[in-house]
Amino acid sequence: MSDLDFANVVNQLIEKYVASHSQADRDTQLAANYRLLPVSFQPSGAFTASRYGLSPAGEMFYWTWYYEPDAPPKAISEKHLRHAAMWHATDEYPELALFRPTRTNESVTCYQCHGSGHSGITGELDYGELPCVCGGSGWLP
Repeated sequence: MSDLDFANVVNQLIEKYVASHSQADRDTQLAANYRLLPVSFQPSGAFTASRYGLSPAGEMFYWTWYYEPDAPPKAISEKHLRHAAMWHATDEYPELALFRPTRTNESVTCYQCHGSGHSGITGELDYGELPCVCGGSGWLP
């Protein structure tokens, strides 16, 4: 698959997201204004009050909805967090499955889940198991 194919898929998903969510919702506004596909990823062990967004160029961004509600999205430069959010995005949006990150010789087994992809951590509220820091892949780049 080419970068153009990826961009087209993400753009289609952004359009679908914007059309199917309330226009008053901040995530919908950011999706439309910044061309970011919202990703429901919350790393385990940290309550950041953040949302993540995937750009058609393959970049990952985050925005806070609590501490800085009016701040623009910020690019994520940390490779492990980008990987985890992208892996989670491919679970959330099956259309992205062809673009799932692939493990390389430099990749390492996740220190938290030891390769299972499951954090084993549950929150105080009934949200079920929190995502692992690897996003569910079982490995880190």
